[in-house]
Amino acid sequence: MMTSSSLFLMKHLCCVCINERGKEEKQLRYAELWQQSVLVANMLSDKTKLNNQEQPLPHIILCYPFGLDFIVSYVGCLLANTIAVPVYPPNPGSIKQSLLKLNKVVDNCKPILAPTNSTFNRYRRFNSIIQKWPKTLQWLCTDTYIEQNTKHINELFLNKLPGLSNDKSQIAFIQYTSGSTGDPKGVCISYTNFQLNR
Repeated sequence: MMTSSSLFLMKHLCCVCINERGKEEKQLRYAELWQQSVLVANMLSDKTKLNNQEQPLPHIILCYPFGLDFIVSYVGCLLANTIAVPVYPPNPGSIKQSLLKLNKVVDNCKPILAPTNSTFNRYRRFNSIIQKWPKTLQWLCTDTYIEQNTKHINELFLNKLPGLSNDKSQIAFIQYTSGSTGDPKGVCISYTNFQLNR
């Protein structure tokens, strides 16, 4: 049950997206972040079928242009008890080299899902006609899913989620190097590392 202070905080502004001209483009309140992240977590949990706690935690590629969609999906990964692997979307100006790096990351960490937004997914689908995108990934449009399911959110979603881990040594995300001087290398960041690096 939420306290009055928790409810008060949920109404406050959490994140603001500023565009390249310095103008506010989009904002997200704590309540919106929570609701949208719960929906993403529900989608990831359904897709990964993580019912057996003995199984290794699935790796999830987060491939988003700059914006608030990434933050929502990252929190969703935490709530679904999965390991986020953030990557930059392939650069259209150097698409072959960018896709080579992405394929190497996918080969290394063996993710099963790749959440993104509908804008980038349209570009990916068009570009995949002529370029080699990772074939093992199932791409998901989180913004579309959130839009279609927001009116259905209720406590049933929360009851189905594994929730945040209490193990501070558990991996919070895997950060890969740029691969500019060789193959991209992954660094595991634990919850403790994350807290100390604020």
